[in-house]
Amino acid sequence: MFIGDDGIIWTGNWGAGLKKFNSNTQHWETYNWDLQHLENSTRNIALSIINKSNHELWVATLAGLHIFDITTGKFTKMVSVKSGDHIISG
Repeated sequence: MFIGDDGIIWTGNWGAGLKKFNSNTQHWETYNWDLQHLENSTRNIALSIINKSNHELWVATLAGLHIFDITTGKFTKMVSVKSGDHIISG
């Protein structure tokens, strides 16, 4: 789970993707990166969420690292990320 500065609550779910809860409107929204396997509970599994920037979240999944653009609601799968001497590959 990740809570943004704006009070929006983001949760990672087993087989249900990334969910956004707006406590002001009491409304849930669901975002999935694997749109072809929505009924498969072993897909769209979010393990961890961290804030990358004001408009992006890093979402760790069983399928690798995805960057979620909050403004567009779209995911981009990262092939590899280099930080100093370390490389993360998906």
